[in-house]
Amino acid sequence: MMRRLSLVLGMLVSLLPAHAQVILPTPMDHYESFDAGFTGLTLLNNLMSRMDPAGRLIVQQFMAPRADGTLPPVPRADALALLRSLDLESNRQEVLDLLVHVSSTLDVVPENASRWVPLVHDSLLFFVDGLGDERLFERILNLIYLPAGAPRGARLLEFTDRTPALQKIGQILARNPDLSPDIRQSLQNLENGMSTSNRDELVAFIEAELGAETIEEHQIRFSDEILAEASVGAVIRATLSYQDANREVVFKIIKPYVLEALPQELAIADELAAFIQTQGDFYGLGDVPLADMFQDVKEALSSEIRIEDEQDNLNRAEAFYAGSRVTVPIFIRSQLSGSPSWTSFGAKRSQRHSPEMPQGDVKWPGGSQTP
Repeated sequence: MMRRLSLVLGMLVSLLPAHAQVILPTPMDHYESFDAGFTGLTLLNNLMSRMDPAGRLIVQQFMAPRADGTLPPVPRADALALLRSLDLESNRQEVLDLLVHVSSTLDVVPENASRWVPLVHDSLLFFVDGLGDERLFERILNLIYLPAGAPRGARLLEFTDRTPALQKIGQILARNPDLSPDIRQSLQNLENGMSTSNRDELVAFIEAELGAETIEEHQIRFSDEILAEASVGAVIRATLSYQDANREVVFKIIKPYVLEALPQELAIADELAAFIQTQGDFYGLGDVPLADMFQDVKEALSSEIRIEDEQDNLNRAEAFYAGSRVTVPIFIRSQLSGSPSWTSFGAKRSQRHSPEMPQGDVKWPGGSQTP
């Protein structure tokens, strides 16, 4: 239990950004005195005093009663434009703090581990601040556009949306039996209920990397739906022609937004060592080896976008299980003409296989160069 908790703490604290604009550490009495309703109302009045009439009208539409659970009658693009028009710097601390509390992310800390709430709270403040305004606005709108009365688990998932580092932490926490059942159930959706990409986005990404000539040469045709999705990757079925044979395969790719989001989130973690050295006593870390855990966590998250490592693992599995009845996806590699990228087509071996496994596999390096 302590080992799992220490790992999660290391992952959370490793999200601290290099240039936080919030004042930390948060005083310990904050957790007794903070009132989300009062803070939100005060912040709203402050912001509305600086809005033009059109902006105030949008806010009034958001505040209209929605007892039937319907969504706000304001297009999301209009709400985003309003957020972009506001100067939030003077209220940034309040905005971030309110976001962390309203999103119910602090509820992932079990009652028997409440001593770690200040550390988790401040780590999340710094993390979201480090993501920049656009990703902050995305999180705010996710919560605003939830149906009225949405449960805390739904708010938690919206906070982690399209944020692979937080989603990975959530997957680990989902196995903690000390969490409330509703929180555990919501976090388990990060393992088997992800839906942060759409089919057309993935197909367009693959086609752009492969090029029209390769698509036609191999007569690649994609399924109408995504087969499976995780925090970093997604899988989609396809058919293609290779060596005069039609093959059913799947493409596994790094989701396009992850190629930008995860490196940014990993870069934020580079400030962990200095922060721990200066604030370890305040958070009561004692002899918890967070400096070493920081390196392990960063490497673990970095490996999520190194698909060539997974390809190597499958190649070793192929050699290990040679001659057995275990099925291992194989790769049919072809170098793209005029491109430094490598693409890997995969097909099923003829050996007997488990019925739940797809009839083929394709590993896509997401633009990385395979030696």
